[in-house]
Amino acid sequence: MNATEFVDLAIRLSSDPREAAQRSAVSRGYYGVFHAAKELIESCGVRFEDSAQTHDKLWWCLDQSGDADVATAARKLKSLRTARNTADYDLLDARFKGRSFTSIQLAEVKAVVDCLHAAQSKLAAIRRHVRAYARSLRIPVVGDD
Repeated sequence: MNATEFVDLAIRLSSDPREAAQRSAVSRGYYGVFHAAKELIESCGVRFEDSAQTHDKLWWCLDQSGDADVATAARKLKSLRTARNTADYDLLDARFKGRSFTSIQLAEVKAVVDCLHAAQSKLAAIRRHVRAYARSLRIPVVGDD
């Protein structure tokens, strides 16, 4: 499975007007971006452990990539996580009763995924920054610099 399958599912879910579908679309959209970002950073030789802290560590590594577009994607990833948490845990939030909030979030999802895919072509420049920052966080880094 690849990350874009979550994004595709999020888009399909967003066409269903029910609140549960809107919430699920935001949640799946976030995880599509999360896995695309994790794939990019792991292609630099950074190895994340399976923990809740991975979400923050991933954001920090993107933010410190040395690339302005990737740093912007990091901030959007953080915002998408906040929306995902709201979708999953705050059932009183009324923004999910319609499609407009979900549409905004999914537009951000698509923009971030596109940015992360474009960053693959700049991997050599990003790699050095990401690896150095990951080491400062004591995240395992494999391979040669």
